Amino acid sequence: MKRIITSFMCFAICIALFAQATDLTIDNQTPGWLSSKINYGDQQTVQNLKVTGYINETDLRFIGNLIDMNLKVIDLADANIVGNSWNGSFHTDKYASYHIQKLIMPHSLTSYSEEDIKWHDASVDTLVFDTKVNKIGEFETIYKREHCFRRKIGHLILGENVDSILCLTGGDVTTVHLPTSLTYIAPCACEGHESLAEWNIREFSNLEEMGYCAFADVHVNATENYSNRQTLPDSIFLPKIQHYDLASFEYKKECTSSSEML
Repeated sequence: MKRIITSFMCFAICIALFAQATDLTIDNQTPGWLSSKINYGDQQTVQNLKVTGYINETDLRFIGNLIDMNLKVIDLADANIVGNSWNGSFHTDKYASYHIQKLIMPHSLTSYSEEDIKWHDASVDTLVFDTKVNKIGEFETIYKREHCFRRKIGHLILGENVDSILCLTGGDVTTVHLPTSLTYIAPCACEGHESLAEWNIREFSNLEEMGYCAFADVHVNATENYSNRQTLPDSIFLPKIQHYDLASFEYKKECTSSSEML
């Protein structure tokens, strides 16, 4: 009996020693060396990965390889991408297809654009975007047009660093959590979404300006009459609004607002 118990204990110790991880937190202080921090066995099994420290393009490609194997959740909130700029890609192949459950963007990002990414079959169930890039959507610079989101997104969570939404129609977004930090929503910024039931649009405590047709269920153009068939709140909290176009919301006789400036 003693021999059996000893053998069982040795077997249990071996399992513990060689168990492959599904959850990992890696502090990578040397850009380009992330792959050396994770042994081959863990690379095959890791599903939830949090990275802190500093990463570069080589590290992002390595994360892409992990996605192709088994990685489902990627937390880069406390990671610093060298140069603080990213185009959203984990692969060298612009047409790479993959699906992940959750991606948390680095807080430190100051530049982000998926303009050159084709994302044909790339999707993420939940995207958390709380970065120093404080304007979300499509906008033009002197040299090019940038798009924040081109991939398919189930639920988009915008953090309190975001102050402006210029366009959320370019990407395939199902639901959105809007932050209280918003001060500006551009004309037609959120048009084209069939359902706003899960959008927290009841309170915009810091919003100063909302453009024409900011929330419309059809894409608006010059040749069609505007018709908003959305189900929107009867009461909307806009304490700081200075400029507001009524067509941003469906007009209802009983619609009320706490703002005296409307």
